[in-house]
Amino acid sequence: TLGEVHIVGDFPGSEDQALRTVALQEGEVFKASHLREDVFRLTGYFSNFGFAFVNVEPETQVEQDDSVVNISYRVDKGPEVYVDRIDIAGNTKTRDKVIRRELRVREQSKFNATGIEHSRARVSRLGFFQDVNIATRRGARSDLLNVLVDVKEAQTGAFSVGAGFNTATSLIGSARIQETNLMGYGHQFIISGSMGSRYRNSTLSWTNPYVMDTHLTLGVELFDWRFAFEDFDRA
Repeated sequence: TLGEVHIVGDFPGSEDQALRTVALQEGEVFKASHLREDVFRLTGYFSNFGFAFVNVEPETQVEQDDSVVNISYRVDKGPEVYVDRIDIAGNTKTRDKVIRRELRVREQSKFNATGIEHSRARVSRLGFFQDVNIATRRGARSDLLNVLVDVKEAQTGAFSVGAGFNTATSLIGSARIQETNLMGYGHQFIISGSMGSRYRNSTLSWTNPYVMDTHLTLGVELFDWRFAFEDFDRA
């Protein structure tokens, strides 16, 4: 059974706030696997304050008579670390700025472990890459880190054709071309069309999700639809 749980040493913030991140709580059954997970949680928690090299060591004290385990997490926060440089690699098509605007960390800002993970998720959600990896490397000084965003480009264009038949328009042929990362700027471009014996339909659209590198979206759509009605006599 767990007894007292404390965080000791040199760390930012309050002990109460840090304890909210751990799973092991007083009165619960002690599990070594939870202890390892809590060390990982605390490391990430303190890293968000800018302490990228924080060290968390668990210390256990067993009270034999009562079968109680007391836990102390000893913290050495290390130096406060800043992001010196962010490098982009592997983007043979996509422009650097398309990736950078998705990052939740900035050059010359405090290191933030959660920001790194959110950055990886946001770049992945673009749908432009097969793989997205973000690694950190030691900078020119002990309080500096460089961030490397390494991506592998994915296929972003698609082309499809089709054919069909219905009683209203007889034979139908269709085609569609789509590019979700036009010229590497992250713009979406679609041109599609279909044609039957009595009608023709074509559409062209373009969307820029970051106008002037802001969160404003601009879209333009042009279409042409024509249908030849059968002649008939009014009775």
